[in-house]
Amino acid sequence: MSAVYRGAGGWKGTCDGRCCGPHDELLLSDVSGLIESAHVRAAAAVNSELVLLYWSIGKRVREELLGGQRAE
Repeated sequence: MSAVYRGAGGWKGTCDGRCCGPHDELLLSDVSGLIESAHVRAAAAVNSELVLLYWSIGKRVREELLGGQRAE
């Protein structure tokens, strides 16, 4: 059995003649769900880190350019 990623549609299993039936499809479905969950968690972690990065960059630029003063 092999699997092909179909983008937002998730994973689609294809039988190559070695699959035995519903059990293999259930296994593929379970593993696909685990991969998709990990993908979502990884994307959320990356997004959080990017927000912190951009906030830190903005703070640093503001401090350097304005010297702690408020913008007019």
